Amino acid sequence: MQIADRLKNLKPSATMELDAQAKAMVAAGEAVINLTAGEPDFSPPESILLATCQAALTGKTKYTQAKGQASLLQKVADFFNLQLDYGSSAKNVMVTSGGKVACFWPLFATINPGDEVIILTPYWTSYPAMVELCGGVPVFFDYKKLSAKDSNQYLLEKLITDKTKAIILNSPNNPAGYVFSPQDLAILEEIFTDKNIWLISDEIYANLVYGSNRHVSIASLNDQLKEKTVIINGASKAFAMTGYRIGFIWGNQWIIGKMAQIQSQVIGCPCSISQVAAEAALKKAKLEVEEMRKSYEHRLNTIIRPFFKQSGKKYFQPEGAFYVFFKLAEGTDCTIFCQDLLKKEKLALVPGQAFGYPGWVRLSYAASEQQLSEGLQRLKNFWIK
Repeated sequence: MQIADRLKNLKPSATMELDAQAKAMVAAGEAVINLTAGEPDFSPPESILLATCQAALTGKTKYTQAKGQASLLQKVADFFNLQLDYGSSAKNVMVTSGGKVACFWPLFATINPGDEVIILTPYWTSYPAMVELCGGVPVFFDYKKLSAKDSNQYLLEKLITDKTKAIILNSPNNPAGYVFSPQDLAILEEIFTDKNIWLISDEIYANLVYGSNRHVSIASLNDQLKEKTVIINGASKAFAMTGYRIGFIWGNQWIIGKMAQIQSQVIGCPCSISQVAAEAALKKAKLEVEEMRKSYEHRLNTIIRPFFKQSGKKYFQPEGAFYVFFKLAEGTDCTIFCQDLLKKEKLALVPGQAFGYPGWVRLSYAASEQQLSEGLQRLKNFWIK
């Protein structure tokens, strides 16, 4: 028996695979510090937990409409309106079974075999695989070259061909933690406003931005971009609801309708109990989200930045999300580095190869201050002589 050709080169998610390896070592009694997964170390706010229990006890356990229950859809529309300053309605949004599905549906709805999708590197691990599962061809471009020009044309624009169907944007970024600056957004606006290209904007970390940085959605820049942008968000990161598997999508009514049709055939509807909990999150957890954001920022400023400043090592300056992405010595194999680090120091990190950036490593600071301090000491013991 043979499997489909589309699966022959499919690999498991590197972050989930390493996270599972670290957890297996912990279960076996090893004192591993696991800084691999992008998972908040907080529990969901109490209002969310209460809503979860009440939903189960009061029979909120039935199917909802495919795109999500009506009361939640309105709250999701309101959530996006705060970012876009735009009068969205429930017709502009849908709810999915997690942020990963929310990233996949726009690709599945728009990509034909052979279509090209531009992906900025470093990228979240699953983007290329998702494009390939849809029959598309990933085309990579280094984010650090976004402002670079050749013959008065941006290098990014030179990648665009008649096969280019979409570009995937991710700000705040996983794994590098950068946030699109006004200059970045101006370049993207100049390049894509008049192009017949979908913009799939993963903004799952929009509520986790630090210092003077500000998240601005590309869809808010002008009406042309708004019409062809699909925005991804969800409950996992900001609300510490990773296991609830609730994602949000915003877009024009036509593309939302098409994705809702796909969802009706593939998953039916998102979990009804999780939808009730997500509605409580959007209604009642604003203060708790801000407290979690402040905690991440405190860790960044008091533990992460001082360590890397003292080390003298090269890294992306984190501006949002909860990752630091740092560079190894030239010629170092990042996968071997992480394997040796786990074996010798019992510290689990993710090699940059998984993000399209060989020679780099990602560390998640969604962990307690004690774990971070001990983890960085282990990293120092192994890496900094």
